[in-house]
Amino acid sequence: MLNNFWVNKNIIYNFGISNEEGRELLLYNVLNTKGVLADLENKQAILLNKGNDSIKNKNSRLKEIIKLTSNFKLNNIDRGALLKEKNDLEVALFSELPLLKPNDIKINQVSAELKQDSVLIEFIKLYKRDLTTHVTNEFHDIGDQYYAVILYPNSNIDILNIGEAYKIDSLISEVLISTERQKPEAINLYKELSKLIVDPIISKTKGYKNWFLSPDGELNRVPFFGLFHNQSNKYLSEKINIRLLTSGRELLKLKPNKSIIRNKPLVVANPSFNKKIKNRKTNISQFDKTVEMSKQRSVDLNFFDWSDLPGTAIEGKVISKITNAKFLTGNEASVSEIEKQSAPLITHIASHSYYLPNKQKIKSDYDLKNKFKVPENPLLRSGIVLAGANNQEVDKEDDGFLTALEVTKLNWEGTEMVVISGCESGRGDIQSGEGVYGLKRAIAVSGAKSSLLSLWKVGDSETAAFMKSFYLKLLDGKGKAKALSLTQKEFRNHPIPGLRHPYVWAAFQLSGDWRPINW
Repeated sequence: MLNNFWVNKNIIYNFGISNEEGRELLLYNVLNTKGVLADLENKQAILLNKGNDSIKNKNSRLKEIIKLTSNFKLNNIDRGALLKEKNDLEVALFSELPLLKPNDIKINQVSAELKQDSVLIEFIKLYKRDLTTHVTNEFHDIGDQYYAVILYPNSNIDILNIGEAYKIDSLISEVLISTERQKPEAINLYKELSKLIVDPIISKTKGYKNWFLSPDGELNRVPFFGLFHNQSNKYLSEKINIRLLTSGRELLKLKPNKSIIRNKPLVVANPSFNKKIKNRKTNISQFDKTVEMSKQRSVDLNFFDWSDLPGTAIEGKVISKITNAKFLTGNEASVSEIEKQSAPLITHIASHSYYLPNKQKIKSDYDLKNKFKVPENPLLRSGIVLAGANNQEVDKEDDGFLTALEVTKLNWEGTEMVVISGCESGRGDIQSGEGVYGLKRAIAVSGAKSSLLSLWKVGDSETAAFMKSFYLKLLDGKGKAKALSLTQKEFRNHPIPGLRHPYVWAAFQLSGDWRPINW
């Protein structure tokens, strides 16, 4: 059935690309399919939290099972039994819920949300086929291509061929590698990438200052704030207000909701990874290896321990003071404590985060009881490291890892923004039409209006300085996207030359609601 859906969608897309009369059908299809599964999961979560006692009890057990199966020390036999129970429980649970159907989104509904200086740009990755002759109905395979579907406030539609996916994807990888290694040539690579995916759009959107961008494929990994407006030789964010969305459908979803209760912000930082450890003998050779890790919020599975992050302690205190937040640190910076907090105004977590590519093998001689055995569910292969992660044997119910799957079960409905101030928190499995299966998706499913995540590893102290400046601008009444743009500009012109490289400031990607926070 899914294969048939993909084929039908691909036929619609090819028709819309090749025929002007098919443009509306193409965009209608994009608006009603792109990221729609995450929307349905969010609606399910809301219904589960508001259901009757039977639904709430089943949902409570479902959360418990997800927590247990997310535990990396669980053996395969027990995991299999729990997964069977989970499957049976989901069947019983969702049979009690009303049938959920995606909203039928019309193009004019979305265009009505666009101001006169705004456009929606839906990127799509498409396997292109051209009809070579109408006589024999023969097709010529062109291969994967990127297209930009532009919707204007008057409901007009433009479709641009951005270029071959292979060429663009390869260049994106070059940009990211060069940036992470802090190479001087990274700037030129950003300009080259901008020629491919920005210049064609600029020529079609003169006079439009606000771009709502919905990436697809590897474009989800692009640090858009690092791109250039080549015609003016300035950064794109200096000429255009960049606003990232999962789909243009979000413009309808993000309308203000005054009925949502606003709770105190939550800041989590400097977890005690060695929580409750007493008289523990440390493997000195492994410990020496982890000392270098303390400079970055990253993970290398060859290492034994998660290193402390002293910069997050300072960051947490500063951010909690600026936002008047509840502050969890040390042993309290745990999965169980986060789960107790309902819909904070802001959730800011400063710690290690991780992403494990599918089927990645453990290289370490010591496998920590398969702590990082890679499950098939992509939402189990990314998450946040919290208190107790180095000492899972002590607390059977809290192994110190908040997986993306567990995040989907948190109640963040109405939370203005979730910030995961950790390495590669924005990474995940990329699925065309559904975005990034990782923390970004999980946060959206949980109900939060926006997320600020990192595309690569950034130094601990640099991140702390960046976040302080960002939050001060938010408190001053700046919109989330504007505060991010101004902070990035500040670092591009920083008095310390080492902080001017895109490595420091371009990693942070805001997705979702771009507006100011109602403090």
